[in-house]
Amino acid sequence: MANTEGIAKASRHFNVSQTSLYKWKQKFESLGESALENRGGDQLSRQNAQLLSENRMLKQIIAEKELKLMIQEALLKKSP
Repeated sequence: MANTEGIAKASRHFNVSQTSLYKWKQKFESLGESALENRGGDQLSRQNAQLLSENRMLKQIIAEKELKLMIQEALLKKSP
């Protein structure tokens, strides 16, 4: 579309900056289709790492709360 109708129209149509289109076009012309295959992979990796970190943190919070409850229950059983 960028080749036939122009970068500006393609940019508006796909809601992508013209700069990005120029960069992608340059990569495609110099390296072929393989240069464009991993688009977004880095962002997904970052998001995945962030979610894994958040998951670990939430598991730690739950473990601490469970431990606190176990201690409270043990203390309640001991008290007359």
